[in-house]
Amino acid sequence: MSSTCYLSLDWPTAPAWVNYNSLQQLSYFTTVFLAAPLALLTGLGMSPALSTRFRRISKLVSIQAARSLHFLVLVWFLVFLVVHVALVFTTDLQSNLNQMYAARGGDGWTGLWVFLASMAVVIGGWIAATPFTLRRLRALPHHEQITQHFCIQGWSGVTKWGGVSMRTILDLVKPRPEAKWVVFYSLGDGPDKWRYYDAHPIEQMSHRLTMLAYDMNGRPLSFGHGAPLRLRNEVQLGFKQVKWIEGIEFVADFSRIGGGHGGYNQDHEFFGYHQAL
Repeated sequence: MSSTCYLSLDWPTAPAWVNYNSLQQLSYFTTVFLAAPLALLTGLGMSPALSTRFRRISKLVSIQAARSLHFLVLVWFLVFLVVHVALVFTTDLQSNLNQMYAARGGDGWTGLWVFLASMAVVIGGWIAATPFTLRRLRALPHHEQITQHFCIQGWSGVTKWGGVSMRTILDLVKPRPEAKWVVFYSLGDGPDKWRYYDAHPIEQMSHRLTMLAYDMNGRPLSFGHGAPLRLRNEVQLGFKQVKWIEGIEFVADFSRIGGGHGGYNQDHEFFGYHQAL
């Protein structure tokens, strides 16, 4: 059976689908043995924690390259899913679902009900596993603070920040007792294209002026100021206020993250871990 047969919508009767044709075999082979492993590898390549720990791998395949490949794999999965589900539903819905979900033939509706129940479980698990999104962060209690930042380069500025207090995040996450540091990973890279990150003592996360900001002076953050989300820890230096936050990790120590000195700047310009201001 050729691809033109599929495109013509003049499909054969049900018995003709028993043996997989060459196009079906190629599609399943690509999905199972090429796309699935590539999705796993590129997913690991996008991980902030892994990319900073396994620097040789991230140097060969940059995080941006992993994102691009992962997106292409996603497109393949979506196309495969749409075509596959369309064929299941349009060729013989009851018989197909009975064989796939109820281990039986016939025209009953058992397979459909099992299919719907399994989809409900999948959707529920997906929702439960979904990390914090900006929408969920905005639904948390709003925190505002007006602070003056003094830069070691000689300038200062007063800004009104709006967002979520890290106290609220701590109450939700409930870090384990062994967690001593909070590592903030940025979507941005440093000058040498390695992931920008910075570690902060967990004690400072309960400070009243430590927050995740998504507003600045009453308006959404601009890209240049760290949109969609940035850190404000007012007892730390400016370069430690991580912009474009992608992930947050609570760790016992940071010796195996990046260069092991607690941040991108410390890894590259180390002159002692900075004390709180």
